[in-house]
Amino acid sequence: MTATDTLPDFNLLSREIERCGWRPADPPPLDGDLFFQSAGGGIHTPARVFASERGERLAVIDLTALQFPPREELFARFIDFPMEVRLALAAASRLAACNLVLLIQAGVFELYSLPAESRAYRATNPREFEDEMLPALAARTIHRGDALSAVPNWLDAAETLGGWLAHWGRRLADALGEESEDCRRWVWKIILMLQAGRATGDGELGGGWGLACERLGPAWSLSYDSLGTHEDLGRRLEEFEQTFSSRIFSGDADSDRSRLARLEETSLVEQLRAELLMQSRLRFEPDCVAWLFASMEREQEGWRREVSGLAPLRRRFAADGWGVLAPLECDVASHGLAALLRDLDRLAQYWTEFDALGARRESRSAKEIYSQPDLFRGNPRGVSPAGRLDDPVNFMLSESVRVAGAAAEDRFGVGIVILLKSLGLVRRLDWPFFGIDSLDSVWKR
Repeated sequence: MTATDTLPDFNLLSREIERCGWRPADPPPLDGDLFFQSAGGGIHTPARVFASERGERLAVIDLTALQFPPREELFARFIDFPMEVRLALAAASRLAACNLVLLIQAGVFELYSLPAESRAYRATNPREFEDEMLPALAARTIHRGDALSAVPNWLDAAETLGGWLAHWGRRLADALGEESEDCRRWVWKIILMLQAGRATGDGELGGGWGLACERLGPAWSLSYDSLGTHEDLGRRLEEFEQTFSSRIFSGDADSDRSRLARLEETSLVEQLRAELLMQSRLRFEPDCVAWLFASMEREQEGWRREVSGLAPLRRRFAADGWGVLAPLECDVASHGLAALLRDLDRLAQYWTEFDALGARRESRSAKEIYSQPDLFRGNPRGVSPAGRLDDPVNFMLSESVRVAGAAAEDRFGVGIVILLKSLGLVRRLDWPFFGIDSLDSVWKR
């Protein structure tokens, strides 16, 4: 590409991407227009989807026709991007199953990695585009994408998320006449319900969060409707007890309805939901949220323990088939929350492989696998009578892991991290999800 003073337009950019090894997706899931609807009318924006030989997909969406607020305004409100960017990212993920999204804005190219929605590259001039973004796109067609991704700065992301939560805790406390800490915990309920939808594949697009997508002739129409916010959040909060049942959450459906009713005359609930959607998913990853409740000293001790040589998982807990004789113990007071998250990953992998081994045994003849059933001890919670893992999250939390060192005042934060990690395992391992009601079992007595 010949160096110029400006970034390439949509058509020239598409040709450059093809030169990097990407090819137009066939069939094209988003080619044509995206129609962004707003109160002032609608705007058509071009979009195109490319695929690599490795099966990854890249969406290129031109948003130059849209007017965005200054980045300083977004920064002041602790949010990542405008609502139109949320719509574009949701469309690329839901409609085209993309791994990358390149957004074209006025004088700026931004490359996002899905599903975390982390911004991998930002180009504001031709040199940054040619020297950084294009080589990264070319390398993505050859190497694994996760090997090229930068390690997120969890501390910075957690600091911004903490600022946003504190900001809303104060605003809601002033409006409701309650303690800001109680209001922050209420916001966490809403966050968890959004994350539960994302983990199970429903997401926020068409899932009762105000975002809508429908086919409109040759284009996809994208819109956000704030009018049903109170009703939508009311339903989500009513579902909370069935989805996340634990003593760490104060209040019930009646108190949640009372809060919403007292806020109905204000615009706070509409603003809260909109800003929640304008956060990147990266901020709600357990590795990020853990830093809201972590101690640097404990995290460093956990890391030193890890690099000095940790005993294999099979030597740290005992199990006889599905029966756990000695659960895996994680001491958050000594080794921090990151060590807990790593152990949950190991434990989830162990039970996934054990369940897969059972599936292979089922494929043999009945004569080969026949054994005398134990009539005095049934299968534990989350394991079917056939000996298959049918509720992995509740089995893991209720039977095979215990958390030590979590004082009563720390259990809310540790519990939030465990719930978010569990949702992440559901998404990553494609586990069935029936809600989580076993969190209270993890605390070591």
